[in-house]
Amino acid sequence: MERARRYDSEAALARGLQQAPLPRRLSSHPRVETVGRNLPGTQGMDVGGDWYDVVEAGDGLALVIGDVQGHGVQAAATMGQLRSAVRAFALGDRPPDEVLSGTNHLLIELDPGQFASCCHLRLDPATGGTGIARAGHPPPPLRCPDGRTRVLDVPGGVVLGVDPHARYPVTELVLEPDAILALYTDGLVERPGADIDKGIAALRLALAGAGGAAGRRGGRCLAGVADRLTAGARLATDRPDDVAPLLATRRPVARRDGRRGRPASPYGP
Repeated sequence: MERARRYDSEAALARGLQQAPLPRRLSSHPRVETVGRNLPGTQGMDVGGDWYDVVEAGDGLALVIGDVQGHGVQAAATMGQLRSAVRAFALGDRPPDEVLSGTNHLLIELDPGQFASCCHLRLDPATGGTGIARAGHPPPPLRCPDGRTRVLDVPGGVVLGVDPHARYPVTELVLEPDAILALYTDGLVERPGADIDKGIAALRLALAGAGGAAGRRGGRCLAGVADRLTAGARLATDRPDDVAPLLATRRPVARRDGRRGRPASPYGP
């Protein structure tokens, strides 16, 4: 009985550490809508270190999602430290590669015996200009306004906490109005005994099917898209890992005649 009570206490502590750092609300912008979901694992103490955040970065927004290796109290505590570090760097409006490099050095100095994957981007709401950097994290899919959906080719660096000299290249793209960009942790696409590439392909198809209403209505159904992408995980009685997607879309500019239009891209057609 004593061991059972101790186990319950540790599980409650781990879940508290996991939930406390997650944002109660995401930073917003009139031109950008973001939606996040967090579904903890269901296997006892297997509380993971998944987190996401949206931070005001100068005149733009920084979006980040990450996953600390391992489960339990230590993973949740490390996640809280990393989330604070990324937020601090992003508030200084640093580019994505500097944010990941700074967080990488911090994790190595803390030396918790863990590493973490992360995907960080900075979005300019006015132009849609977006810079993305990855640290061992799965690549994000993008649903274009016309319905085409692809997994972005974003070259990345190694996971955080391993190599103090690691570099994290930045990939530039334009997020058009009504397009949907999906960041996520591997719990959404990984299944025991299955190839993760198949899981990523399935997510791309699910986003293509779920994004139609959001694309036609300017992102007003983005929460519904997030719910559809996580429907299987929410219905599962056994989730071996946390599931945490973070979706973003730009709202079209309202014209004076009440119709919606898209501003010209500074990057050309």
